[in-house]
Amino acid sequence: MDERSTPTFSDFDPTAVPFQYDLINDIHSNFDYSKGIHECLLSGTLASGKSLVGAHLIVDHCLRYPRARGCIGRRALPDLRDTIFTKIIEHLEGTRLSDGTELIKGKHYEYSSHECKIRFWNKSEILPRTWGDRRYKKLGSLEFSCAVIEELTENENDEEIAIKMIRTRVGRLPHIKNNWILYLTNPDGPDHFAYKYFDVGNAQDGKKTNIPLTRHSYFSNVDNNPYVADWYIENAKEDIGHDRLVDRLVKGLWVPFDVENIYHRFSRHNVRDCNYEVNLGLPIFLNFDFNIGHNKPMSMCASQFEPGPRVFHFFDESIVDGANTEAQMDEIAGRGMLDYPVPYVIHGDASGHSKSTKSNASDYEIIEKFLANYRNPDGNPIQFIIEVPLCNPPVRERHNRFNAYLKNVNGKVRSFFYSKVKTLKEGMRNAALKKGGQYVEDDSKRYQHVTTAAGYHVHAVHNDLDRKPTYSERRIR
Repeated sequence: MDERSTPTFSDFDPTAVPFQYDLINDIHSNFDYSKGIHECLLSGTLASGKSLVGAHLIVDHCLRYPRARGCIGRRALPDLRDTIFTKIIEHLEGTRLSDGTELIKGKHYEYSSHECKIRFWNKSEILPRTWGDRRYKKLGSLEFSCAVIEELTENENDEEIAIKMIRTRVGRLPHIKNNWILYLTNPDGPDHFAYKYFDVGNAQDGKKTNIPLTRHSYFSNVDNNPYVADWYIENAKEDIGHDRLVDRLVKGLWVPFDVENIYHRFSRHNVRDCNYEVNLGLPIFLNFDFNIGHNKPMSMCASQFEPGPRVFHFFDESIVDGANTEAQMDEIAGRGMLDYPVPYVIHGDASGHSKSTKSNASDYEIIEKFLANYRNPDGNPIQFIIEVPLCNPPVRERHNRFNAYLKNVNGKVRSFFYSKVKTLKEGMRNAALKKGGQYVEDDSKRYQHVTTAAGYHVHAVHNDLDRKPTYSERRIR
């Protein structure tokens, strides 16, 4: 079997991967549901089979219990769509029930890829919940009989409220007594809220835990999954920027991740002391972080990305103190950054979608209007597209992704910084976290904000590499 393939629900064999069999057996036979909702932490490495067993169990729940309602949750909807939702749809296709009936889309189930909703002929359904926009109140509107939460540790500790709210919504359908929640995740550090909640240290060592009997931990490793090709992990290391992440993602260990500087992989190997020659065959990215305040300038960096070798080139910046978005666009235009005969792609801070107190328009509406009205020296309009998600990626994930492009654990350097990006280079050398327990950037330094803009860009491009055609192949107005 190819390691990317997903078996149908009826062909799925849980005995091939030990933790899958143990989990399924516990849910169906061993849990005492009279004690309450059973919560299961599935902590595993890359390609350890967590998503597949999560998809299987939520489909099984909906087929087994008419009028069941399962929740699939993750911080951001696009990521949810690409992971557990897609895995569920693949798992359903071609499935035959025990009586030989083949499940047919449109007859036995239907789904909306846009909304990530699935409905079955027996009136059961699977519905999504996301919270990256931090609008937590919306999570309390539905009642569920089970839930599968993807990538638990991508949530910072201050986002635990979302997990707690979903937890309170499970077990609310009185006709279904077998209520459970699965938390699928890669390992993180001992400071993450999941570590304490599941007493991971003792659980992973096989010791007695100090938690309720309704909480269970299952640990999996890529070595236990016979369907994964030998080359998979070596290829995955291309996107890992720290040896500690190898401990977590490859070895399955919950270990601390203490570094003095955020971008600890940045070095002289990333710096090119020359001006950059713009590649007229590639789009230019303008990447924004919006601020007004002391040591919090409006910050933008310009870059190009080579999709073949997957290399970033940061070649210009606009750091303007005390300015608003329109003033910054004037500064960018005045320096000739908009005069190249290439398409432009806008990346940046998701908060720019919100209307500010000083304007009836959002930052991105201001940028869109400015670019739509701009004419280059030849009098021609520019082509552009604004591609900014509705919520920002997790801070820790953004940092880890950027570090992997600065220099991954295989020693490959894939980000370069040229002469004009002086503030960006200063930030790459010095940006740090705030003092204290929370994983939060110290945004009191003038140089920090443009590094954030660059990080949004790297994260967005990386996520789009396998999701969409390359930018040069897409329609940019």
